Amino acid sequence: MKQTILFAVFLVGGLLGIAQNPLVKQWDKRFGGSNYDYLNALLQTYDGGFLLGGITYSISSGDVSQPSQGGADFWVVKTDSVGSKVWDKRFGGNGGDVLYSLELTVDGGYILGGTTWSDSSGDVSQPKKGGEDYWLVKLDLFGNKEWDKRFGGNDRDILHSVKQTLDGGYILGGNTESNNDSGDVTQPSKGYVDYWIVKTDSYGNKQWDKRFGGTLWDGFSSLCQTSDGGYILLGSSSSDTCIDKTQACWDTSTSPLTAHADYWIVKIDSMGNEQWDKRYGGIDFDSPASINQTSDAGFILAGISFSENDGDKTQACWDTSTSPFGSHGDFWIVKIDSLGNRQWDKDFGGFSGEELRYIVKTKDGGYFLSGESYSQATGDKSENNLGQGQGWIVKVDSAGNKQWEKTIFTTGHDEGGCAIQSKDGCYVIAISSNGGIGGYKTQAGRGELDFWIVKFCDTTTITNVFPLSLQEEPQVRIYPNPATSQLFIESSEEIKQVNIYNTMGEVVMAVQSSTFNHQLSIINLPYGVYIAEIKTKDASVKKRWVKE
Repeated sequence: MKQTILFAVFLVGGLLGIAQNPLVKQWDKRFGGSNYDYLNALLQTYDGGFLLGGITYSISSGDVSQPSQGGADFWVVKTDSVGSKVWDKRFGGNGGDVLYSLELTVDGGYILGGTTWSDSSGDVSQPKKGGEDYWLVKLDLFGNKEWDKRFGGNDRDILHSVKQTLDGGYILGGNTESNNDSGDVTQPSKGYVDYWIVKTDSYGNKQWDKRFGGTLWDGFSSLCQTSDGGYILLGSSSSDTCIDKTQACWDTSTSPLTAHADYWIVKIDSMGNEQWDKRYGGIDFDSPASINQTSDAGFILAGISFSENDGDKTQACWDTSTSPFGSHGDFWIVKIDSLGNRQWDKDFGGFSGEELRYIVKTKDGGYFLSGESYSQATGDKSENNLGQGQGWIVKVDSAGNKQWEKTIFTTGHDEGGCAIQSKDGCYVIAISSNGGIGGYKTQAGRGELDFWIVKFCDTTTITNVFPLSLQEEPQVRIYPNPATSQLFIESSEEIKQVNIYNTMGEVVMAVQSSTFNHQLSIINLPYGVYIAEIKTKDASVKKRWVKE
């Protein structure tokens, strides 16, 4: 994390760049307490609102409604569709607890994933297994804790990503430094740091774990479930060709202190067995952050690169410094096919350094990149920063060509930068900020650092910009989920037809009637995972559910 330093610059000619992109701000909101609140995750909820997640060091103050459990705690904030706070929740034990990842679950609740240093105390129900351990917390629709689970070995285990799987369970990805036969870690160490993957059932009970790495440092970043039921793992590796790694790093240094890492992906099947792996990078340092599967069954990888146009990289960084201590990284995205063969790559940045945090697919088939920038209007960047580090977003088409980019101005220093495309086609960005009123920020800071969320719309493609609640799809509720005998479906609009699909996309039940009104029930289906398509007069909504 860069040191927080406040300074101001004149916008001068950089402000002229505003006319080059189509975004118009709709609203912004700040959430925080009296101390340090750092944001790591953002998602849109089933009702059209948003859930922000990260950590808080604050006592009960400002927007933080619950007292500290000890050190850093998980902190989540639920908003409505226009960013107004609905509730906040805090979870932790007597040590430090850091939330890195959160997801919607099929029952309408949420799963939180991160790392705990705490012993059995507060919300942490299981004792410490080593140093840091993976910590999973399941919430209901209203943010109430349903259960928590802990996984680890005799050393440090850091959870970075959690996803719900097609069978209703969860896949956890992160790093381990633990030995084998210690706690939940069943395979021996392969190097300094390895990828560690844990699969659980829908209640968080461990089903299997797998470890991947070479002899040096292999740092995990992100994962997703693939269309074939397996998983793709993304991280960075400084290891040479050895053990699980079939390609050497582009940098040939053998010292773990000087070797430069590359992007490293590992494809595994549904039981965690490795199918193939690939390395992407240049001679310098390349660190990935985010991965998504694409519509052609390939993948898009995103992170930062300090490399020039060498190795797998076809464009040099905008910063031309030759010193490894003075050079600055750019956003770097890589598109690969379903077998990991590189199709194209793109570099975006200015002269002073950028840090990409997320890439998401957009409704037009392109991609939305988000992170932070320390550059003024240079290179690909058309606007000067108002504060120091500022949020920076880049929209590209399906071939990676830049369509527009935007600096998210505040008067302070901003870090992170989670961004999504909302259901109405607009763009929502959440950032950790210490800025006061100024730029796009309309509320003063609460403490050292706050959660800050801002919404922009592209007025060239959205003709009527209203709050999401006035134009979104119908609100549909299915319960219980998982269901054991009977499933109920409720809709805010009158239901006209319901189709039930299995995981192969086949219709296993179709019900059409004019007498459903706003509710119906589904019975007589075998065990499995299903998709319910609920059709009203003007819309269609799909919900995933599990029959146990």
